[in-house]
Amino acid sequence: MTDDEIVNSVEKSLRELALGDIKRAVEGKALVGAFILCCCLLDSLTGFCYRCETTADTFDQFCKRYLLKVNKSYEGARLWKALRCGLIHNYSSAFESTGKMWRIELVNGRENIHLERAQEADSNATSIFLNLESFVDDVEKVLENFFVSVRDPKDQYRTKLNLIAFARVNGWMEIFEENSGARSNNQLQNTMLLSSTGQNSPHADTPATQSASLTKGALKIEPVVIQPGVGYKLPKEE
Repeated sequence: MTDDEIVNSVEKSLRELALGDIKRAVEGKALVGAFILCCCLLDSLTGFCYRCETTADTFDQFCKRYLLKVNKSYEGARLWKALRCGLIHNYSSAFESTGKMWRIELVNGRENIHLERAQEADSNATSIFLNLESFVDDVEKVLENFFVSVRDPKDQYRTKLNLIAFARVNGWMEIFEENSGARSNNQLQNTMLLSSTGQNSPHADTPATQSASLTKGALKIEPVVIQPGVGYKLPKEE
C-alpha cells in the first residue's frame, strides 16, 4: 500500500468503525459505552499522532493540541484519569489528584452544563459535568481536525509520517465480507503483512498466512495485522 492509501484506510477505519460505533452506542442507549468509546478513539488518535503507545503525558499533549481548540475548558489530564483509567478499568469516573477528589459526572441531554464545575457541599470533591452529545460532537471535530493536519503539507509536527509509521506496525481495523467484493486472500494477506511489519514478512509463504480469516456470508471484524501464531513474529519487548 502507498502512504496515501494507508492514510485513507486509517481514516475510513476511524470514521466508520470507531466513530460509527460511538454513534451506534448513543442510538442504542449504551450511554456509558459511548463515553468509553470516545475515550478509546482519543487514545487511538494519540498513538497515530505521536507514533507511540499512549501515556498520560502524550494523551494530555494531544488534547491540548486538538481538543482544547474545540473547547478550551477540556483538561486532558483529568479526562485521562477519570475516563481512560477510571471508567475503562474501574467503571468509575472518580479520581484523586493532589489530595483532592474529582469526579467526572457523566450526563446526557444537558448541553447547558457541559464542562461546568460544581463543588460538593458535604465533601472536598469537585465535579465536572461531561455531556454525552457535546462530547461526541467534540470528538468528531477532533477526528476531522486531526486528518486536516495529516494532509497539511506545511504541518510542522510530521503527523502524516507518524501516522504511517504507527499504522505499518500496529495496523488498523477493517471489515471484510467474503461474498460481497472482498479482497482476495492474497490481497488480504499482503495488506496484513504490510501493516504488521512494514515490509515483506519472512512468513509470507507459510500455510497459516495463505488463508484469510473470513466468515462466509457474514461480517467479521479483523485487525489488519497477523495475529500471534498465525504468521506474525511478536516484537521483542524492550
